[in-house]
Amino acid sequence: MPLGFKPSKVVYGITLKSGEALTPQNLFTFSQVATYRAVRHLCSYEIEVEVVGISG
Repeated sequence: MPLGFKPSKVVYGITLKSGEALTPQNLFTFSQVATYRAVRHLCSYEIEVEVVGISG
């Protein structure tokens, strides 16, 4: 990547149990906090963030 590269969007994919929807309630507390902090940090740099569930 070139020096100074800045993505316009970051997508976090989180593996879920088959058929389960992604909600804050089905993430471990540590995962909730880590995801929140990462999203907040990226948004402060005006980087769009999307969190999606991946069926396992």
